[in-house]
Amino acid sequence: MMSTAETTSQKPASVVTATRSPTWRWLYGRDADYNQIINCRFIGAHDPNGSSKTGLFFEQADHNHIVNNLFDGTTQDNLSLVKSDSNLVQGNRFRNGKHTLWSIKYGNKNIIRGNDLSPLK
Repeated sequence: MMSTAETTSQKPASVVTATRSPTWRWLYGRDADYNQIINCRFIGAHDPNGSSKTGLFFEQADHNHIVNNLFDGTTQDNLSLVKSDSNLVQGNRFRNGKHTLWSIKYGNKNIIRGNDLSPLK
């Protein structure tokens, strides 16, 4: 089962949790532009099939703001930006990504700053 976050700028979500365990992925955003994901907690996304789209996955997604979130524990990448431009990733905490904490492929003008990174414990 997949859990999603409320992404409006007026009332950002504070916690994203699964109603069943395991959660396979946190968010899949293809052609998803101008979203704001602010002050959320993403904990525990585990795909038994090993999909690279386990955490927050954006493809061809531009002008998104991912700010002040906690990403903790995936079986692959906590955050992926693929063919995505002009996104802001700022002030987040990335923990325990089994493959990588984040990946950016074929992106332009993305701003990545002030994030706290911690590999597997």
